[in-house]
Amino acid sequence: MAVIVTIAQLIGANFWLGQYPISIFVAGLMLLVLAYFSLIFIQFSERLLLVGAYLWTNWKIVEMFGAIYLQNGIQGAPLSSENSLFMSISIWTLLGFGQILPSDASRFWVQIEAVMGLLSNGILITLLFRVLTPWQQLVNR
Repeated sequence: MAVIVTIAQLIGANFWLGQYPISIFVAGLMLLVLAYFSLIFIQFSERLLLVGAYLWTNWKIVEMFGAIYLQNGIQGAPLSSENSLFMSISIWTLLGFGQILPSDASRFWVQIEAVMGLLSNGILITLLFRVLTPWQQLVNR
């Protein structure tokens, strides 16, 4: 349990989710996903480290945009860190707005995040393809 709480603090879950038990759940879920991928793809460990670093960097960028929305305001829901993070994830993954809309001050940042999310998703698919398909197999076809 102490390991999960430490991971929750490292990833900043307490910043976004307060002292709620869900922050421990999120950290535990991330730990299980990491363990699952490390066991299945042990032969790709160096390559997966690159993918993990890329995903962690993307998460931190999403958190940064969530903090920008928290500062600039949102429409359609109470202003809270959970709602601003939800909006940031929705924009980054190109899901769309739904109930929560950007305020006038946030619209510029929404456009920037949408373009960055689109490019990031393309890069992630390319990275996963390169990690899961060794280059020698592509050349020898």
